Amino acid sequence: MKALSELMGSDGNMWDNCNMITGTSPYDEYPTFEQWKKNFEGYCGMGSDVGDLYYEHLPVWASGNCYFNGARPWKKESDAISDTENTVSISLEQKDGGWYLHTNLYDFLPENADGIISTETLGIAFEPEQKYENPDGSPIIFNQDFSGEHRDVLTYAGPFINKESASRKLF
Repeated sequence: MKALSELMGSDGNMWDNCNMITGTSPYDEYPTFEQWKKNFEGYCGMGSDVGDLYYEHLPVWASGNCYFNGARPWKKESDAISDTENTVSISLEQKDGGWYLHTNLYDFLPENADGIISTETLGIAFEPEQKYENPDGSPIIFNQDFSGEHRDVLTYAGPFINKESASRKLF
């Protein structure tokens, strides 16, 4: 408990003080799949270097994420958007028998900077080496947002197609 109280600081703000690193930057030393795969070229176990390559860091895939409020991207991530100038706020409000999201995120997200995520863009899952798919085996296509609104080919990153969709009743 002493360590926790020191992390909380004198103001007792556990949330801000305990979350010191945000984003995907803790994975900076992890390899891409291509880098990881090279470790096993010619590896057959017999006569190999001492050590077990299976206990090295597993590969990381990341692309097109948006980082705000000090969050930092993985250094090998492609197409990352890192905004160090603006502060994003987010809150929930209960009113009129439902819950509503309030955020200024869409004031800073680049419009039409992301594409539709699908079975094809997700690639294969690492361990089972299988494609991501629906329970019935059909391909996944995330062409609707949280509210059921249809996404265009180019869209905002995240669960909503735009600021208006994000401000509707969640549930």
